[in-house]
Amino acid sequence: MGFSTIALGYNVLDDYVYGTQYYQNPDNEDDVAYVLARIDVQAPGTVTRIGPLSNFWNMGDVDSDGFYWVGQNNQQTGFEWAKIDLRPGSASYGQRLEAGLTATQGLDPMDWMSLPSGGGDYLYTMTNDASLARFSKITKSWEITRSYEGVPYSRWGALFAVDSENAIFATDDDSGSIWKFPLDGSNASLVNGHLDFPAQNGASCRAGKSVLSQAPQGT
Repeated sequence: MGFSTIALGYNVLDDYVYGTQYYQNPDNEDDVAYVLARIDVQAPGTVTRIGPLSNFWNMGDVDSDGFYWVGQNNQQTGFEWAKIDLRPGSASYGQRLEAGLTATQGLDPMDWMSLPSGGGDYLYTMTNDASLARFSKITKSWEITRSYEGVPYSRWGALFAVDSENAIFATDDDSGSIWKFPLDGSNASLVNGHLDFPAQNGASCRAGKSVLSQAPQGT
């Protein structure tokens, strides 16, 4: 059987990428499994499954303290989130420390990210209409901080950062375009016109360096 990996996040504390793996039995749609996976970026294809997850998390990132923040938006019930311990050597490694449900304030986030520096106690997302929103890791609430003009309506499926750039980079699932959204008040800009593949996952790696991929497969 095969697993698809989403909600990628890079853990600077141990140099691994983590994600949520999802499996559905093609012969039985009710037979599903969700697993926390650890991916060795130095040995492509090497995946270690840490343990089961209780939910299908389609948003994820690891902050600089080693906590894996995952989320899923539900239009009926609200935004579900959880905090998982990925600190090396921790007695609660791989375990969920917190979880909850909060209002989305009308947002429909597809991915979020923790900024490598200067992001404070927040996780950031881009809305379809190019507004920058953030989720407080303290109050567990959303707020919109600014909007960008001149950006087409997009489905921002992958967010990531680049070293020394005080900005969020986002890819549109439909067109493959990458846009740069500066956090210093300047305007958004198109980085490229088209990717060769739809980047459905993204992670900021190695002091802000970034990787993009299609949903990777494990076995």
